Amino acid sequence: MNLNDYSKEELEIIEYFKCKELAMNIEIMPLYRMMVDKAFLTDDKTRYTKALRAAYKMINESKIYRNTQEFNSVLRDILDFKWVNNEN
Repeated sequence: MNLNDYSKEELEIIEYFKCKELAMNIEIMPLYRMMVDKAFLTDDKTRYTKALRAAYKMINESKIYRNTQEFNSVLRDILDFKWVNNEN
């Protein structure tokens, strides 16, 4: 995939999990699964993990498609709340 295939919100999550280079070389679902696993293994409770979980759930369990206004809006709402878990 190309980084242009990801929304601004997705790139924020990808960069947080340090998967930017990986994102250019594998398909989206394995990438998301790897980031979910990393968040679980590191017990990450940041807004990035909350957004990642929401994105993963939308992709797998709903009819909301990636790179739509609805999808990105959900991610943006989560990413903008820095106060979650006392994040600075």
